[in-house]
Order: sequence, then structure tokens, then C-alpha cells
Amino acid sequence: MHYIYKWLICLVTGAFFIACTSSSSDRPTYVAGEIFNPNTNYITITKNDSLVDTVYLNKNNKFNYVFKDKPHGLYTFWHYPESQFFYIEPGDSLLFRLNTLEFDESLMFSGDGAVQNNFLNEMFLLNENNNNLIFSYYKIPPQKFANLTDSVKTQRQIKLAKLAKNHGFCEDFFQFADKTILYEYYDMRERYSFLLHRYMPRLTRHIPTNFYDYRKEANFNDSTLMSHYTYQRFLDNYIKNKSIENCKNTPTQNCFSLSSVANLKKRIEISDSIFSDKQLKEQFIKRFAIQGLTFSETPTEIQDILRLSRKSFTDSNKIKEITALAQMQEHLLPGKSITNIQLLNSTGETVNVVEKFKKPIISFNWSIKSSAHYKAQHKLIHSLREKYPEIVFIGINIDIGDIKSWQTLTENIGFNPEYEYQLKDNGIDKKLYQHYLNKVLFINKKGIVWKNTIQLNDPYLEQHILAFLNH
Repeated sequence: MHYIYKWLICLVTGAFFIACTSSSSDRPTYVAGEIFNPNTNYITITKNDSLVDTVYLNKNNKFNYVFKDKPHGLYTFWHYPESQFFYIEPGDSLLFRLNTLEFDESLMFSGDGAVQNNFLNEMFLLNENNNNLIFSYYKIPPQKFANLTDSVKTQRQIKLAKLAKNHGFCEDFFQFADKTILYEYYDMRERYSFLLHRYMPRLTRHIPTNFYDYRKEANFNDSTLMSHYTYQRFLDNYIKNKSIENCKNTPTQNCFSLSSVANLKKRIEISDSIFSDKQLKEQFIKRFAIQGLTFSETPTEIQDILRLSRKSFTDSNKIKEITALAQMQEHLLPGKSITNIQLLNSTGETVNVVEKFKKPIISFNWSIKSSAHYKAQHKLIHSLREKYPEIVFIGINIDIGDIKSWQTLTENIGFNPEYEYQLKDNGIDKKLYQHYLNKVLFINKKGIVWKNTIQLNDPYLEQHILAFLNH
């Protein structure tokens, strides 16, 4: 199959690429479409994490956006909280149709550029399937997995070459699409490697000597793929695996504890070393720094993360945000009192929950904007509340200032108002609270933080709860 792909590539590169001609680029370039069951009355378009424009839906939930310049490459379409990328060239007229109830599966393109984007979307859906399959793939021997990933890559490359031959793709798009296939291939191997080393270490001695050769070919600074999910995921998994490889030289550590400050510090150092592209470097370091800060349990850990991240940032706004988050985390460390944190109850009154309940408290944060999560969060908390009546479980809504929407939603869904509160505006940038969305805080009956780094989806959550009761 590899030879068939090479033959098709020769055909494509020899005769079937079309030029991105001035005749097409002289036409206006636009995206338009219709959204069924919209979540908001607008969409946003971004490129490399920078806002291009905000586009409002009309009364029929349709939109039409004409680009002001000559766009080229990968863009992202946002309809909060969902997003999807699209590829556009000058002169394209790209049409969307999607249903928010099945966002990715319902997305279809038509118009100029549709074949390219439907191919990319098909690859996205196949890659999402790989996410599920990888958990069974890691149990097979390394050579068999290597053959499997080689086959997947070649089949997709052959399909791309045939489409290019039949529809006359621009060479830029062909190269872009081929790279997305390659980085999915690279990423499958990185994910397999992680799972194999963690759960099936006896098989690691059978890894072929050339298994990681693709790492020599990977470009860690490809600006054309910067916002593509496959490329981002590969980079993330590569950095994760390199941090674990480094950790194995320190046998006292749990190398697979990916939320440990030691691991996150190492990932910051690796990011600083492999990225020369400023935007990619600061994007990854910021993410690891945020995780490192919110998992810090001591002032020393906070200062270590600050020192590493600050020396890599050139953007003063990122430094300011990281510093503010560090200051917030310092007030949530074990041993700190949270009695001064003001909350609003369901009727809008300021409440001190420590004085109100006079019992051990476990709090969790949630947002109206995270519709896919808050229902599951409340369902879990409801079961824990029944199981551990000695503890008060409270939900804290972080949508500061939007009290009416919070009140309406909690009433309509039927959340118990006795245990529902909203943060009161305290002058802190409310965007910082987004970094604590999945965190739970263990607070004793005197209002002192006992533990601050546990997440709601922690598989050992109940063990932590039992330890909290017995401390």
C-alpha cells in the first residue's frame, strides 16, 4: 500500500494540483451557514487563537460572513462551548450546516472548499474513534501496533491522493492535509507508548528499535498547524512522555503522576527547550504553569512554577495572569482560612457558609457555560451527599455577576438551593476561576483548608473523603 501511495503522489504532484489563481482570489471569500438548536445568538471565528471576528445569527439562525482580507489556511469556528476548524482559500464560498445536539457528527460543508473540509472533518471523526480504540490497542504487542498504525496512515494518505487527483486540490491544502494524517499517526504512537509503559511494562522490551523514528521528522514549530487539534495533541503527548522518561532517573517519584508539580515543572522545561515559535512556547508553558499552580500545596511549589514560567514569557499580560493566579492559590493552600470568602445564596444574600453549617465542607466549582459538565457534577455530588451526611457538599457557581441566569437554571433543573451558592464579586479577575472548575476544596468545620488539589473526577475521591472524615 505504501508503494501505491507513492505512485498516486507522483500523479498528483505531476499533473493534478491546481494553482490558487488570481481569478479565484479576486472573488469575495465568505463562510455562511445555519445552526440548529443554537446555544447563543452568535459565532466567533479565530485563527491561531486570535479573534478574527464575531458574527451574529439572524432570526432564522443563519449567518453570513465575508472576510475583509484574503484568508488562507486553518481557522476555527466557535459556537460556545463547541468548536470546529475549517480550511479556507481566497475565493472560497464555504457553507456550514450543523446541529448543536450532535455538533461534530452533524457538521457538513458545501460550496467551494467543501470537499477539502469534509475530508478534514471525516479525519477528525476517525481520530476521535481512535481515542476509544487506543485503550484496547495498547494491549497488543508493539510490532503489531506499529503495523496497524502504518496501515491506518497509508489508507488515509491514499484516500487524500485520490481526492486530490479527482478534485484538483491546491498544493498548499494537500500538504496541510497530509501533515494532519502524519501527526495523527505520530500521536497514536505517543499515546500507545504512554499506556504501554504505564499498564503493560513487560511488553516495552519488545518495542522495535525504529518505533520512534518519526520523532526525528516531527516539526515542533509548524505555524501552519498551530491550532490544529491533532498537532496540539501530539505535542502534548510527546512532552508528557519525555517528562516521564526523565522522571525514571528519579526512582523515588511516581513518574505517572501527571498532576504533580514535579512533573509539570519538567514539562515547562521541555516546552522551553523544544519550541522556538514564541506563540507555541508560551501557549504550552502557560497551560502547564496554570496546572502547576492549581496543584501546588506549598508556597515553595508556587514560587518554583512562577520562576520557570516567567523566564519564558515575553507577553506581560501572561506574566500578570500567572502572578494573579499564584496569589489566588496562596490563599487556598492547606492550613489557610477561607472564612473571609463571600458567597451569595439563592436569594442574593451574602452568606458565610462556615458559620452557617458548622460542619466539615467539601465545595466544588461549576459554571453555567459548562453544560456538559455541571449536570454530571451535581449528580455525583448528590450521591456523595447521601452517602456522607456528616459532610456538607456545596456547589459554588463561578459566573460572577450573572446571578439571574444562575438562579433561573438552578431552579429549572431542581438543584437544592440549600447547597447552591455563587461567588460574590471580590475584585479578582473572574477569568481566573475558570482554572478551578473541576477542583474540590476540603474545609474543616473551623473554615481551614485541609486539601486543595483533588479533582471531582479523581478515581480515589472517596478515599480522600474518608481520610478527611478521619483526620
